[in-house]
Amino acid sequence: PGPRAGTGSGIVIDGAGNIVTNSHVDDGSTEIKVTLSDGQEIPAKLIGRDKRTDVAVVRLDRVPNNLVAARLGDSDRIEVGEWVLAIGSPLGLEQTVTAGIVSGKGHVGRFVQMSGDRVRHYIQTDAKINPGNSGGPLVNLDGDVVGMNTLIRTGAGGAYGFAVPVNEVRRVAQALIKDGRVRYPFLGVSVRDLSTLEQPAKEKLGRGAPAEGAYVAEATPGSPAALAGIKQGDAITKLDDEAIKASADVVD
Repeated sequence: PGPRAGTGSGIVIDGAGNIVTNSHVDDGSTEIKVTLSDGQEIPAKLIGRDKRTDVAVVRLDRVPNNLVAARLGDSDRIEVGEWVLAIGSPLGLEQTVTAGIVSGKGHVGRFVQMSGDRVRHYIQTDAKINPGNSGGPLVNLDGDVVGMNTLIRTGAGGAYGFAVPVNEVRRVAQALIKDGRVRYPFLGVSVRDLSTLEQPAKEKLGRGAPAEGAYVAEATPGSPAALAGIKQGDAITKLDDEAIKASADVVD
């Protein structure tokens, strides 16, 4: 079989020609070409990719004088109901814009599964997202990038678009630019939400046990957690001064 071509979208994040996109856009690529908004087509190379968060960074081989970087916002400040625009190249149609609102945001969990297993938060939008939008910006009405469009899920009632919050994209991209990879810390526990525990496990915690927090289902022998004294059956309600309301907070 001959070579296959695919399209995706990206966000210029600095004047050095670094562009952030989804890892699955660059999966298996042997040649990368970037088409800018003015029609310039410039070869690029992969700087690093992280499948766990579905984030990748590519760098232009030649940085044009008129290159403009996007303005990255603060995804922690967006509100449900806020108007947003999804920009990208669905089906190879360049520089398209769809409008909608932030339909929801929250922790990735059993109700929402993102494309990377280390994506901890999501932004849901009803701005139409299609194949080819992956890696493109989700922007607010001030023009600030608040998320990176990543996937669409279809189900009862229609299609649901999801974006990775830009704060997570920024953190991963900075690590990829610096080291070409992301280094993940290891604690050594398997945790569950206290609120979802079965009755026998709740009884073991005793009367007066907290209603919210993380339940340690397993502590790996010899791990940092085990050496610090954390044991199976413990409940974690705070790390330093950060309140722990669910197991995802421990991972964060």
